[in-house]
Amino acid sequence: MTPGWVRLALAAFVALSGAFVINIFFLQPTGMGKAPVAGLGTGSRGTGNREPAAAWSLQLASRGETQAINAGLEAPSGDSIELTRAVQRELKAKGYETGVVDGVAGLVTRAAIMAYEADHGLTLTAEPRQALLQHIILGGAMGDPSGPAPGTSGIGPEAQAVVRTVQGSLSKLGFAPGATDGRLSDETIRAIRKFESAQGMRETGRISGPLAAKLAGLAGSS
Repeated sequence: MTPGWVRLALAAFVALSGAFVINIFFLQPTGMGKAPVAGLGTGSRGTGNREPAAAWSLQLASRGETQAINAGLEAPSGDSIELTRAVQRELKAKGYETGVVDGVAGLVTRAAIMAYEADHGLTLTAEPRQALLQHIILGGAMGDPSGPAPGTSGIGPEAQAVVRTVQGSLSKLGFAPGATDGRLSDETIRAIRKFESAQGMRETGRISGPLAAKLAGLAGSS
């Protein structure tokens, strides 16, 4: 064999060997000669059809199969949003103004909850709870066995925050509700009645959605 044929044979051998190595390590399906690459998937297009991680993540996101991007941030869960929306809807049906039925427990919604609780002799919580929703829909015995009567130190922390907000707005508008301490004192109740009378509202002396909305608008613009 001449030197030229020897070189040609060696070149052919190297080319065939290289093709074999490429086929084994790069073109075979996952698990044959190569460990799966983290972040890549096979999808639904057949074994070995791996896609870049970013593209695969976008495909999963379009199917609603990825977790929320902001996981770890404190945000209302889907269940709590639906519960709040249901409470808002049922309160509106009974004539309690909650603002927008959006599943967000804002000031007006919490004030509406307090109005319902006050009207039915329940402990003031200002919270959209499952027990509250059941009470609104099904009714129940007057009074709430979970705590003391409204107007005592048993008012829940959310309700106290609403009362403080109302007291602050009343004070800013010159209606002298007394100390901004989160308690429905006689002074605060009188101030609410005076404000309601001045605005042509029905005098109730209690916190409600319309009261909170009106106070927020006037105090914010003054």
